[in-house]
Amino acid sequence: MGDKADTRAALNGVRGLGAVMIVLYHMWPSFAYAPLLSLTAPAFVKTYLWLDLFFMLSGFALAKAYAPAFRGGIARDDLAAYAARRAWRLLPLHWLTLGAAIALEGALWLGVSLGVFELRFEPFERPGATLETIPTTFLLLQSWGLHDKLTWNIPAWYVSALVLPIALAPALIRIAATRNRAWILGALALAGMLALHIVYGEKLLPSPHDLAPFRALLEASFGVALGLIITESRRDRSAVQIALLVSVFILMIARAPDALTVAALAGLLIAIAGFEGTLSRWLTERPMQWLGERAFAIFMTHWLVLFAFQVIGEINPPLIGLLYRTEALDLHLAARFAVVLIVADWVYRWIERPLAARRAAVTRPESRAREREEGLGTG
Repeated sequence: MGDKADTRAALNGVRGLGAVMIVLYHMWPSFAYAPLLSLTAPAFVKTYLWLDLFFMLSGFALAKAYAPAFRGGIARDDLAAYAARRAWRLLPLHWLTLGAAIALEGALWLGVSLGVFELRFEPFERPGATLETIPTTFLLLQSWGLHDKLTWNIPAWYVSALVLPIALAPALIRIAATRNRAWILGALALAGMLALHIVYGEKLLPSPHDLAPFRALLEASFGVALGLIITESRRDRSAVQIALLVSVFILMIARAPDALTVAALAGLLIAIAGFEGTLSRWLTERPMQWLGERAFAIFMTHWLVLFAFQVIGEINPPLIGLLYRTEALDLHLAARFAVVLIVADWVYRWIERPLAARRAAVTRPESRAREREEGLGTG
């Protein structure tokens, strides 16, 4: 890729890395039973914290994309265009995956009725996947304290929580218009998000009252502040970047307090967004860019793929169970991961890219550059 890394490409690579970590988090319980993967299981117990980096990165991307529009004031036309672009970005894939989750549940209900499945749960009656939670999930309200946020397509709670910072991002950009104000916003947001994770660690906010949208707002606000403050530097900070990435994984493996890991993730974002380095260059390599381009599709579809694999193992006759025997579990888990990537690639090619073209078609020419920046955020 050359001697210098493109910052936007490096952050796109971070998205790809984070998406893979979230997939592995949802797979790790099975690793414990796989002969070759069992020793790796503890490494992924806390990789759900990459979601916090996604919140920060989304705020950073929004600031970079929309500072020219909102820093000097919030015009009605700009606000309407902003809302339309965010809706086009988030809602179609959310509704598609929700529909797929409901269809899968319907297939399970039919399979149980016909005696094809012997499930350990009743379709449409398991926690989070009930008829009552369809409307709230459809409206992206599942993380707002009405009920447990883990409904239907479980990772979609992140998108639900992201609604709040997306709604307030124009105001945040306007408020933090000067560098001094941006520093104040960043400091307050950092203090707030670390304090919230300390509260989580004390289990003082059990679900459904875990303030997920507030968590998203604090971390996205930190990202907005960084986006308004940070200017790219060609100074090489390879040692810092690698040390921070290693620290993130060590803290996760050691099951350190979440606040420490989130602080390390915040430092990692600063190191990659503001400086050159070996890690930045690695993140711009084609495999990481491929993952980064498909990160949102990976994030939104992977849980459905993994759930489908789980219930297929309960089909009668039990002959299919041979594919799930312990001796074959390593290959079977590798196949699950491969299918996750295949499905995400299909969704990216045939759904996300056409939607992006449609979004660009209704975007004013002077705003097209913003579409490129918006791609940095998971949402």
